[in-house]
This record gives sequence, C-alpha cells and structure tokens, in this order.
Amino acid sequence: MRTNNYVVEEVIDWSNVPNDPIFKLVFPQPDMLSPEDFNAVRNVLLDGSSKVARRDVAESIRMKLNPHPASQKTENVPLVNGEY
Repeated sequence: MRTNNYVVEEVIDWSNVPNDPIFKLVFPQPDMLSPEDFNAVRNVLLDGSSKVARRDVAESIRMKLNPHPASQKTENVPLVNGEY
C-alpha cells in the first residue's frame, strides 16, 4: 500500500472509515485475503514480530496473488533496437 500525505490528510473522510470509498481504495481490506492469509498478517502484527518477519509474510502472500498480471514482467518491457 502506498499513498501520499494529501490523500491521507485531505481526501479520506476519517469520520466515515471504514465506509469511505477512498479509504477502501487506498487501504487493503480484510476480505481481499483468504482467512489463512488474513490470520497470518494479523498474527505477525500482534505478536511483536520484526519488520523483516512482517515483510516476509506480506511478500509470501503477495506472490500468491498474481503480482504481475498480463505478463507485465516479460511483455511490458522496453526494447532498444529490438533488444531488452
């Protein structure tokens, strides 16, 4: 998840969270994950795990969620004189 200060401070209606539509677009929602993945994230956040452990859990989930749709790492690559 990445956003800028303007969105966080000016665009999201924090009095309407979690129903604010921009909040829903910017912040991952629990139902975007399987129950197992949601629990893995929840556990690593609650048990005081290190940043590295949290990142590892997030990365393992991300890799299961089609991180490169439409073959963007192989087909959406700039060519120079016909070569990558």
